[in-house]
Amino acid sequence: MYWQGEAIVQETFAAYVVDKQADRVEGEITTLSAAQLPAGEVTIAVAYSSLNYKDALAATGQGGIVRHYPHVPGIDAAGTVVESRSPAIAVGERVLVTGYDLGVGTFGGYAAYVRVPAAWVVCIPATLTTFEAMAAVNPAVPRAMASNVLIVAGSRTTQAAGTRTYSA
Repeated sequence: MYWQGEAIVQETFAAYVVDKQADRVEGEITTLSAAQLPAGEVTIAVAYSSLNYKDALAATGQGGIVRHYPHVPGIDAAGTVVESRSPAIAVGERVLVTGYDLGVGTFGGYAAYVRVPAAWVVCIPATLTTFEAMAAVNPAVPRAMASNVLIVAGSRTTQAAGTRTYSA
């Protein structure tokens, strides 16, 4: 079995956890243990995760998004690899995970750490910061940033961003 790096995951760490009691779903920031992380080849120290519609559904118990409780939402995460059992992904590498089963059937990005299959992991190019990579995968962020750039630049053109139309 391939293993690189020392296990540097903290024994306990913070996470936003939703749980269902009877017909009520509630969430809170709590402490998880490293043993509660799911199986996977790559463990990531999360620097960024976004909030989107699917995460809101998971956090409120709507839409049947969450398969098992207790659960950590967050359908994307960007950060640094702290453990890897994959020869393709190095400890210390900046990476991004979005989609697949993250935040739905597997604990997601609203925690200090995520552990995922290596096939889900995308290495962030050196030309992007971790934040820029996270912003690029959230469709609302680039649209808002592009609109803001046009407004700040004093553009007189009308720019559509999502369902809103902005004009400077």
